[in-house]
Amino acid sequence: MNFLVIIRCPATGREVPTGLVTDLSRLDNLPRDGTELRCASCGRTHVWSRKDALLAHSTVALDTGRLAEPAE
Repeated sequence: MNFLVIIRCPATGREVPTGLVTDLSRLDNLPRDGTELRCASCGRTHVWSRKDALLAHSTVALDTGRLAEPAE
């Protein structure tokens, strides 16, 4: 099963996709050293590594900080 690799934005606390996809057998391939990411949440550049990574099954799993609109 593949997972999206995400980090938590230190400025907003929101989950941000890194653009990487992995499966559990390849977690050791995630960057050990700092890797730069232009944050989709705050627009700044963050440095992240394996210790910062979270896994999401799909983009639906991301915390967008928005509530669903009520059904009519």
